[in-house]
Formats: sequence, C-alpha cells, structure tokens
Amino acid sequence: MRTDQKSVVAAQGESATAPRHACRFCRGGRGAVVLDLHTQPACDHFPSATDPGPDPAYPLQLWLCDNCGLAQLLDDPTVPEEPRATEPAALAEQAADAVHRVAAAGLLPEGATVAEYGSPHGGSWLPRLTERGLHPVAPGETAQVVLDCFGLMHHADQAAALKERVDRLETGGVLLVQFHSLATILRCGQWNALRHGHYAYYSTPALARMLTVAGLSPRAAWVFDLYGGTVLLAAVKGPAAPEPGLSALLIGENSLGVTDPAVLATLQRQVSVSAKALHGYLTQRRAAGTRVLGYGAASRAVALLCAAGVGPELLPAVADASPAKHGRRMPGSGVPVVAPPELIAAAPDEVLLFLPDLLTEVRAAYPEITGWVIAEPEPRAAQPPSREEPPMSAPTDDRPASAPRPAPALIGKAPAPIAIGFPVRNGKPYLQGALDSLLAQRGVDFELHIADNCSDDGTEDICRELAANDERVHYQRRTENVGVTANHNMLVREVNSPYFLWAASDDASHPDRLRLLLEALERDPFAVLSFSAARQIDSNGNTLEVWRNPCRTNHLDPVVRLRDLIGLEHENYHCYGLMKRDVLLRTLLLPPVKNNDRILVAELALHGPFAEVEQDLLFHRLHERRLTQSVSQRDWYRQQRTDGRKLVLPNVEEAGWYLKAVRNSPLRGTELGRALWALRPWFQANAVPMARNVARAAVDGARMITGPGRPDDR
Repeated sequence: MRTDQKSVVAAQGESATAPRHACRFCRGGRGAVVLDLHTQPACDHFPSATDPGPDPAYPLQLWLCDNCGLAQLLDDPTVPEEPRATEPAALAEQAADAVHRVAAAGLLPEGATVAEYGSPHGGSWLPRLTERGLHPVAPGETAQVVLDCFGLMHHADQAAALKERVDRLETGGVLLVQFHSLATILRCGQWNALRHGHYAYYSTPALARMLTVAGLSPRAAWVFDLYGGTVLLAAVKGPAAPEPGLSALLIGENSLGVTDPAVLATLQRQVSVSAKALHGYLTQRRAAGTRVLGYGAASRAVALLCAAGVGPELLPAVADASPAKHGRRMPGSGVPVVAPPELIAAAPDEVLLFLPDLLTEVRAAYPEITGWVIAEPEPRAAQPPSREEPPMSAPTDDRPASAPRPAPALIGKAPAPIAIGFPVRNGKPYLQGALDSLLAQRGVDFELHIADNCSDDGTEDICRELAANDERVHYQRRTENVGVTANHNMLVREVNSPYFLWAASDDASHPDRLRLLLEALERDPFAVLSFSAARQIDSNGNTLEVWRNPCRTNHLDPVVRLRDLIGLEHENYHCYGLMKRDVLLRTLLLPPVKNNDRILVAELALHGPFAEVEQDLLFHRLHERRLTQSVSQRDWYRQQRTDGRKLVLPNVEEAGWYLKAVRNSPLRGTELGRALWALRPWFQANAVPMARNVARAAVDGARMITGPGRPDDR
C-alpha cells in the first residue's frame, strides 16, 4: 500500500481518490479516506505475556465509496487468528429479543427452513430458531430464512459474500442481516470500532442499497441497544415496500450524514479526544495513588490503548473472561491479560470497562467491585442503577436551599455526559430556586455552567458561593454585556459534554428531568433532542396552564416536522430540551432575532426527530420581569445587535434566518426544495408585517439623514 495516500480531513471536506483501491461491493474507484489510524497491531493477535515484541503493525484506514456509500477497510494485509472471545450475556439477550421481534412481525413462520451465517466470534441463533419450529438446512442448501449475524462484515469481497447469501434464499424468503450501525459509530464517536478483519461498516442506507442491487427488497428494520446501536435489517426476495421503521432509519441516518465523507471524517478528531482523556485519567489516578485495572481485553481496546500511549505502567492488567487470553498481553500496548479472580484479588479502587455492554453482567458477577468506569469515548463513572421515582409535583419557592454536595464521580478531566448551560443576568428573585432544582437532579452525572452576563443585583455572590461548595458548578462572569443571545450561544461552545441543555434562571425542574430526558434520547439513536411536557407557573409557583407538544416532532419526514414547528402559535418548550451537542454545533445556533428559539428548533428538526417524555418535568415561570414579556419586539431586537446598525426590520430578518437555517440543514436536492417550499405559509402569514418593516425602515432612514436622534420607537 502506498504511504502517500491522501486522507480526508473533515474541515476541508475533500474527496480523495484511491487509484489502487476498488470498492469491495460496487468496484467503484472513487472514494475518500475518512479515518486514518496509521499503523496498528492486529487486534486479534494476543502475544504471550513473555513475548517482548515488538508486535507487527499494519495500516488501518476507513474508506468511503463515493458510488455506493459503503464504508470499508482500505487495505488489510493481516491474516485472521482463531477467535479467543467468549459470548457475553448482552449478546445472547439481544439475540433472544431479536428472534422474538422478528417472529412477531411474521417473518419466522413455523416449519420454515433456515440457513445461518454466523460471526467468527460465536453466538448462534439456531437454537432459538429451532425452538420456534424452524428447520436448519445443510451447508449450501437453499432456505426460506437466511440469517447473517455480524458475519458479512468479515468478508473482503462484499459483492461475492452478499451474492452467496442471496443465492441461497428461496423466492419469497427473507434475508436477515444484523450489523453494528455506522450511524452509531458516528453518533457515539466509536472510532475504535475500526479494526483489521472487519472489512465493511454498514449504514442502513448503504446496506439497503446493496440489498436492492443484489435483487432483494428491503422491508423492515429493528434497532437494539447492543454496542450503542445495532440494526437488524430484513429484505425479501420479491416485491415489498419498506415499513415505517425502516423508512425512519433511512431518513434518520441520511440526516445524520452517514454517506457524507466530511461528516464521517469528524471521527478523526475523536481519536485525539479519546486518547488524551484516557491517558489523562490514568495519569491522574496514578499520581493520586488510586489503583486502576481494566476489564475486557476487547479488540476495540487495542487501538484505544495504543492511541493513548497506555502501557503496564499506567494500566497494570486487564481482566477477561476468556481463558484463551489468560497469560497473554494486549497487542501493541503490552498490558497483561489476567483472569477475573486475579482482578478481584488485586482489590482495585476503580476498574476501567472497555466494553460498556458488559456493565450489567460484570456488576452481577463481581459485586466486590464498585468503582466501574466506562472507558470510551472518554472515561466516566458508570451510572448507578436507577432509583425509584417520586411523585411528579411542582416545586415550591419557599423550600430551603439545598446543602452543598460534592460532584458525582467524574473521572479525571473527562466532562460529564450532560452540560447544563445557565445564562443569567440579574436573576434574582428566582435564581436560588432555579439552581436548587437543577442541582437536585438525580440518577445522572452533569455539570452546571453558569455564564453571568454582568449582573449587578447580587447574582454573582450567589453563584460564586455555589461554585465554591459544589464541584459540579462552573461559574464565569462575562467581561462585558454580550447580550442574551450571544451569552446562550457562547455556552454551547464553551462546554465539552456530548449532551447539552439550556436552563433559565427563573424556571424549575423535576428532580428526574435530566435522567428521563437522557434515557429518552438514548433509546432513539436518531433523535437529536428530547423534551418533556411542561407546566406554566406564576411567580409563586402556582400552575397557570399545562403545555403539551402540538407538533409531529417524531415524524419520519423532516419536512413535516419543519412545517409543524414553524406553524407553532404559542410557547415553544422544545428549546429547553436535552440536545446532542455535536448536532447543535452543526446548526446556526440562536440567531439575534426574536423567536430565535423557534428558528433553531426548526433547524434541529431537519437534522433528526425529537424524543418526547409525556410527563410534566419543566416548570416555566411567567412573571412581569421576564425579558420577553417586559420589552417590545423592537427593543428586544436592538439588544441583540452587534453590528452597530440602528434600522430594525424584525420580521424581514426573521424570514432571512429561516431561509439560512433550512439551507444550512443536511437536506439536499429535492428534499431541500421541499423544505424551502414548506416555509411558504410562514412567509404568506408575515407578508404584511414584513412590508411594514420595510416602510418603517424607510421612514426611520429618512429621519436619520434629515435630523439627529435615533429612529422613532413608537
């Protein structure tokens, strides 16, 4: 392989051609290297612990085909070794769940014949299928059901491997393909899923296209939590229309950018982020005298340890349940692999878990260990089991301030999963109650980032005292008044957590709000935001009204979501939801116009659906001091100005920002045209106000020319 192969960098969005490589499926020659891990040891080669090395290393690059959208290894000179892993309980449980769901869909008829293509790593579904009355066939025979569970990706020639499976499928039969979704890899920053021997990394759109080319009709899909997001795709040999679940996946993954080389190349940045976080965590723990060992000598841990420069001096051992790995060491890093009893005997303070799916299993198997730490994408303390939920009730403002609490077990310098952005200016008298309700959140790690925009009412003293007594609280005071909108937007860029939520200084939250929003967002791999029902409360905490979502924010079609949101005629509480920060950063954020929250939410809806929690978790306070209720639209608008202009055209500029938001979305071609056309009702409804803006601006401009003073504010 040539060492001068050009790579793609996300910021440049270049498309690099690879003249020596032909796509493993379509044989096309145009594509882009979207992830380059340089040289890495083969992750299935576990040398003896007495082997001093060095271990052989080989190029490891992910290439995206411009033609068919298949992400794949660019080259792989390694020879697969015999698998040494054991089947985890999570994999067995997922298999049982998958068989149940596929059978419920009517795709596993009793008496049907079945052929299985399993993974080299084990985990057959045949026992479960035979229990349901299906009959396995001999190798090479045709069958009515052909199953491939993590097997197809192990074939260098993807076209030939898929053809073999299709040829064995009888007319009217169903092919089931299970795969670790490329969308999950992208969404979760799982760059270390790239490994030698795994030749293909499927997105649902790419695999559906491959199946169609092979003569099948993609029909249904199911998503499972395994590995952060695993997809089971069903295609039939015969005509069939895609069911809603499959359509949702296709729309969601396309919106995510799974076939866009510039989007996939963002994984390259995650490599250094993960590596620095892991090395920093272990270095800090060693300096503090904290004993840390690892669990799970997984293939994905190989590249992570190598990238982080972690060896036995930082991580003395990794335990693994597979006897075949005992007495060996991790390739490249040299970290010894030991049996679980040795881990227990060592009595570590913390155990770094390299396979998050094993958490429930290892907690049950090794109750002596309490300090579990999830290793990727950045080290973080494992969440405790969920506690019983209290009754849903509105908070009161006469309760005492909560006692100072230490931070949850955040690890090293790695950020908490959730960052709460708390912009404030002169937040009294509701500030303390708002902060108390946020710090009372339970069942989830979070950080509270307060951005004080030059308050002069005692807000600074309250916040500084809180930050001094609670490690979760980070306080900063702006050096100048940057305006409401800029203060909100700056917070998004100043934090590092994967999830972000804005909180107002006069609102309150149910203590389980963050946990329930996070659970809702994690259940749907394509959702970009989760929100809840809300109550409007008065200055004393009494309920005024309840708010329920009137929009189809979970609709499969992004244009339907857009159309509903821009037609919203009352309060918009979606903007107070929990957002995926990487998606939020791909938007224009809040523009400097009134109704900017609606514009941002509309743009987010074009990136993906929203997950809804139908419980009153947000308590939104309406009072006379609230900015949006105390100033005119024109005065509010002037407060956001940073360009020095005096002429105000609120509706005209709001229209311009809607257009910018749609054009900035991931939609392209016909879908982009549909989204722009969906703005037409809003433009029609605002035609008269926009005309008045222009007329008013003409009058104000004339006054500025003919006489002193600013435009009339009537």
